[in-house]
Parts: sequence; structure tokens; C-alpha cells
Amino acid sequence: MAYLHSVDYSADRVQTSPTGSGFTTDAIRLADMELDIEWKIAACEKLRETIISQIEGMDDQRYIDILSRVYIHRMDLMDIAAEMNYDYYWCCHLHGEALRAFERKYPQIRNEPQDGNGKL
Repeated sequence: MAYLHSVDYSADRVQTSPTGSGFTTDAIRLADMELDIEWKIAACEKLRETIISQIEGMDDQRYIDILSRVYIHRMDLMDIAAEMNYDYYWCCHLHGEALRAFERKYPQIRNEPQDGNGKL
């Protein structure tokens, strides 16, 4: 004949985490990180729109073309030279001219922090 016995667990101690640690803390930290990422994405999108607007505000169409291809479309100068039917070295020279013209037109950009905290 088989007997069922109950087990007395009153002597066993269960260790719990202190309040505010473990999963709860990790979840809060994750939510904070997600919010920080969302703010950074929004700041990057705003900065991208500003850069596009400033590039399009240049006076020379060649400067607009080369700066938008480099800084908006992320093309390298070799591909840009081929696409615009320029010699590679001329394209490098034109890029330099365009950057100098951009700095003359928007001198405040050079020393301005991007997020208000001194970070880019």
C-alpha cells in the first residue's frame, strides 16, 4: 500500500530580491534607453532636414549637386565624378570649393553643438 506524505516547506527559506532590483530595474532602464534612442532619432531627423535645407540654399547648383550627393546620399567622390562626368581630381577640388562656400554662407555651423549639451 502506498502512502502519500506531505512535505513541510516551512523550514525552507526563499531568497527574494530587494525592492527596485532585478526585472523591475531592468525594465525601467530599458524604457529609459528606448526613450533616449527616440529623442536621438528625432534630433538626427531634424538635423538632416536642416542640412538638406542649407545645402539647397547654396547659390551654385554644382555645389548643391556635390554636397547633396556626399552628405545626403552618402556617395563617394569617385562615383560622383563618374556620375557628373567630371575628372576625379576636379570633383575633389569642387567639393573643397563647395565646403568653403558652405562655411562662408553658414559660419555659425562650424562651432555650434548639435544637441544643446555640447555633443554632436
